[in-house]
Amino acid sequence: MKIIKNLTFATLALTLLFQTSRAIADNSAPVRLTFEKSFAGGGPAPYLFHFTGSFSGDFNGTLYTGVLVRQAIDKQGQIIHLEADYVFTAVDEIHSFTAHVEGNENLHTGKAVLNGVVTEGALEGAQVQVQFDVLGGGRFQGTIRIMPASAD
Repeated sequence: MKIIKNLTFATLALTLLFQTSRAIADNSAPVRLTFEKSFAGGGPAPYLFHFTGSFSGDFNGTLYTGVLVRQAIDKQGQIIHLEADYVFTAVDEIHSFTAHVEGNENLHTGKAVLNGVVTEGALEGAQVQVQFDVLGGGRFQGTIRIMPASAD
């Protein structure tokens, strides 16, 4: 009887240890989301203009993007520096967050890469990378990758 109790306890301890290790690993794995957004108009302050859309992936919901800075940084006006806030409102509300990002969009290739940090909500402090493609007609499609381990 004592051996069975010890084996049961050892099995329980190993199971908890495995599940805890797996949960920690899962929490440090990058969060990946895909999104689509469309131009929605100018402002509101402090934004120059904004976009609305949706996202899916590790969780899903609606997206609001407010652009703070948009300026050409090359003589031909093909490389545009952007600074923006991406507001992800998750269906479950627990995973909602805002990320402040900046980087460059290449108008010739129709691609952009923006880097930043989660400024509020889930995973606050985590590093973020946004990549998107211009689809035309004021529409964009992209991915966002959040590195939760960087928030620790």
